[in-house]
Amino acid sequence: LSLQLTTSLALEQGVEQVHEMVKTHQDNLTDVRFIGEAKNHLLKANKKGFFDKSLPDSHFLKNDKSLLESAILYAARRHRGEFRNSGHPYLAHVLSTGFILARLGFPKEIILSGILHDTVEDAPDKTQTLNELYAMMPSIAYYVYSVSGPDIKDSVEKDNQLHNRLLTFSDNAQNLFPQAIKVADGLANLYDITSMQPKDGRSSAERQALFLNKMETLLLPYAAAIDKKKLIPVKKKKEVFSLFEFLKGSIDEKSLHP
Repeated sequence: LSLQLTTSLALEQGVEQVHEMVKTHQDNLTDVRFIGEAKNHLLKANKKGFFDKSLPDSHFLKNDKSLLESAILYAARRHRGEFRNSGHPYLAHVLSTGFILARLGFPKEIILSGILHDTVEDAPDKTQTLNELYAMMPSIAYYVYSVSGPDIKDSVEKDNQLHNRLLTFSDNAQNLFPQAIKVADGLANLYDITSMQPKDGRSSAERQALFLNKMETLLLPYAAAIDKKKLIPVKKKKEVFSLFEFLKGSIDEKSLHP
């Protein structure tokens, strides 16, 4: 199989496994056994053998397993009692985001930021949450805040402000990691898209179409830029993985089979 197909299948199957794992343990997602299972799932996705051999060990999750456990536990506590419309605990979404980033070989702090990406936006005390994330690792607080939407109800204006924030934080950090987290978040959201409920005067089908359109107009350019910068170190001889192709295929599939 081509590298593109092999990696795409690994991403899809891995996200499915995350949801099954979380559903199985949903009565106690802070239990040490679940935290260990989730940790191992992410570590397996982030094995050095999948990626460019020149990457240092410090790039990978295995270099800091205790911090990975802390991030999973923190997310489990923050999202306790929250569920998606699909019926899955919300934790499945953020762990799926982290899994996607892990399997694509992003640096460990970006994977951890993916796991924690909704902790600030959903927090009643954002300053305290940011301080707690900063104590874990300063860069985690930076990247989580970079993808946290503002507290406004107008969805269009919220998306515009978040897009501007992403660009500003990317410029300041001189990388595209905020966009990478946002693309992984969008891919993880696709898992639950068929469960969208009517809201704000829009039917389920209308909300699904609106979300898919937003992914095309906003996230596909992010993915194209990430490919252009060659940020994904998934390699097999001369083959490279295209995030743009994977995201486009995922959007098209959901559009054809809602």
